Amino acid sequence: AMAVMNSVMKGGMPLAVLRHVDVELARGEILAVVGAFLLFTAAEFGTWVAILVYAYLATGPVGVGVVVLLQLLPATLLAPVVPVLGERYGRDRALGGAYLALAIALAATGAAIVTGAPALLVYALATLTQVAYTPVRPIQSALLPRSVGTAEQLTATNALVSIVDGVGQLAGPLAAGIL
Repeated sequence: AMAVMNSVMKGGMPLAVLRHVDVELARGEILAVVGAFLLFTAAEFGTWVAILVYAYLATGPVGVGVVVLLQLLPATLLAPVVPVLGERYGRDRALGGAYLALAIALAATGAAIVTGAPALLVYALATLTQVAYTPVRPIQSALLPRSVGTAEQLTATNALVSIVDGVGQLAGPLAAGIL
């Protein structure tokens, strides 16, 4: 862990990550979890930007405020409760279920926007989408320590997740802007 932290402090984070994540881990569960997290983060931030732009165009600045409130309030209230799903149903199954619920909610929201559904329906579906995002980060964070063998691998994997998170935060809104 200290080797990774020293490398990070010297500005060599990507090399440290590659040096400490074993090839075996890169082929298995870690690659799947980190890859899915990249897509999740891009979708999360891309959707956020797209919904805010939609709200502004559909109902103006007040609509943006209403949408933010509608999306964040239920997700905030459910945040302490929802991660328990990982303990009850198993983290793998809970993460898969969360991604499935998210995919359905995203598809419904997108279909409502594309078909010209009323703004209130789009806002309601966007709220469901935000609620579906809520359990992913905590469940994924709880899944990683079980998936690695050493402290160095966990540190490197967490660094890799941080890099992927930043890439997704940039790529999602960029893709939403292009579309």
